[in-house]
Amino acid sequence: MDYQQYAPVSAPAKNGMAITSMVAGIVGWVFFLLTLCYNFTIGAILTVATYGIGSVCSIILGCISPIAWIVAVITGHVAKNQIRDTGASGGGMATAGLIMGYIGVGLVVLAICAAIIMVILVLGFGLSIPLLNEISYPSY
Repeated sequence: MDYQQYAPVSAPAKNGMAITSMVAGIVGWVFFLLTLCYNFTIGAILTVATYGIGSVCSIILGCISPIAWIVAVITGHVAKNQIRDTGASGGGMATAGLIMGYIGVGLVVLAICAAIIMVILVLGFGLSIPLLNEISYPSY
């Protein structure tokens, strides 16, 4: 009896770019959630206690997510092309990375547009922010 004919067929290798895309997308969302938690808890206290210097940590944490999402989108597209050309596996991971990356980049673009619109409304039309009008500054 010849056992060589029953040898299992090896699965195609996973694409490294697909793994990178999925991991970058996950890392981007984890840092996004960490930034939210930091800003609404210890970040506010640290910023007040250090007269604004503590906000540097918030800026650094806030920059990691968009970078990870951009990496996820780029490596996801490269992985999709490589998978199509070579027949490697990992298409689902590349798609997951692309979805996470595009949703994150879309949120960043929406946030930037909202900030620009608010600046235009405040500076261009003289609109005020009600909460900031309530703040009274000490006179010396």
